[in-house]
Amino acid sequence: MEDNPDLQAYLRLLFSGSFQVVTAPNGAQALELLADAESFPRGCDLIISDLMMPVMDGFQLLQRLKAQDATRHIPVIMLTARADARDKLKALRIGVDDYLLKPFNEEELFARVNNLLENRKRRLSASSRANGRTSPACPHNITDEDQEWLTEFEEFVLEKIGDDTLDIPSLSEHFAMSESSLLRRLKRLTGLSPKQYLLEVRLNRARQLLEQRTHSSIAKIAYEVGYTHTPSFSRQFKKRFGKSPADYLTP
Repeated sequence: MEDNPDLQAYLRLLFSGSFQVVTAPNGAQALELLADAESFPRGCDLIISDLMMPVMDGFQLLQRLKAQDATRHIPVIMLTARADARDKLKALRIGVDDYLLKPFNEEELFARVNNLLENRKRRLSASSRANGRTSPACPHNITDEDQEWLTEFEEFVLEKIGDDTLDIPSLSEHFAMSESSLLRRLKRLTGLSPKQYLLEVRLNRARQLLEQRTHSSIAKIAYEVGYTHTPSFSRQFKKRFGKSPADYLTP
């Protein structure tokens, strides 16, 4: 979803070789297309949307998508020129949905798209196993109890994110559950294993610090999010976001 014809054409060109691409100039038309079975005969795998659009903007679109059973499972990447968008995209879940600040490069966008598509596959697979199915299915609704637990889990991880000893055994002990139970519950709710989840939280927190430019040293940022080896942090960050930490600090 993009109201700028040039950017819309650019995105279509980027992805048309590998995906069926359907475009819309605003959120309202996007919802109409999503409701049209002919436009998406096999369903919609991912949405890339601009934040600021006429008629229905990205925030309104996201709210509508997450409120409907048929679309709430579709991952969304929000494109925005506003650096403070990360504070307002409260509905976005780590590793499930993402945002990308303009301007961006192709490698950066493809890295985000591939990450979300892989995560969606894991989430659908986990949901299928939980429902006793052998074929992919839409994830079941998250209950209030699930949401409360996940919020508590996220807050604890963020509080301890700078501790390089934070690991699966310590999480299991804190939440009074076995490692296998923790794996099943987190996988069902987010599509991520505990190890993958910790990595997502660490890398996303690092990205926030880099965007805020509160640190001038990559080593300090790596240490603050629980890394003791800066080169390892830089490699994983580049793989996840398609952009190295050093690129954020370049004037």
